[in-house]
Amino acid sequence: MKKMKAERKLVFTCPHCGSRQFFDAVKEVDLHEDPEFRDRIMSGMVFMRRCASCGRDARLLHELRVTDSAKHYLVQLAPKEHFDQLTAEFRQLAVSEAGHEVFRMTDFLNSFKEKINIFEAGRDDRLIEIAKQLLTAYAAKNYPQLEIDYIHYLNDPVHGGEVWILLTKQGIMKAGFDMKMYHDARHILEHAGADEPYIIDSSWASEVCAKYRLKQYA
Repeated sequence: MKKMKAERKLVFTCPHCGSRQFFDAVKEVDLHEDPEFRDRIMSGMVFMRRCASCGRDARLLHELRVTDSAKHYLVQLAPKEHFDQLTAEFRQLAVSEAGHEVFRMTDFLNSFKEKINIFEAGRDDRLIEIAKQLLTAYAAKNYPQLEIDYIHYLNDPVHGGEVWILLTKQGIMKAGFDMKMYHDARHILEHAGADEPYIIDSSWASEVCAKYRLKQYA
């Protein structure tokens, strides 16, 4: 039997006309049971609301938990002030729910979507973040004129598969996904002796790479 999406009532204040109204917001969804919901997340439609008073659309971010009972991951979008509460909850879930092997949290929508994309592709987000560090170092050495602000992993089977999207001062660029770099990231992680928190981002990856370099010189 298909698992129902968990929902809750939220208040929406239209930024255009100021009208306040209630709506049902999805709180948690299993993408294995409801794969079409993934497209709603990636397009941003799940966070769009049409005002019943003025008829105009507006984006309203709200907490959302995505799981996949087949691929065994959980990703939570939530404000930072809820992270301590989520950490305690994740620790309990890790013991009581053996079905989930990966727990992640973020307050950044692009990161939330990227995590889902990574896990749906069968990749490890820890290795992806470390690979971003390697890609940044490679670009700095070989393309010093390139100023990278952000690197985003994208898997689009319909339009070319896995790629890196580079947001640079020179514009948005695309680079091929290098499996050697991904395997090098695994080597770094295995030898760095890094902890695995519930927040895996560039800061975490930078610390892992620093630990690895220190161990090479020890």
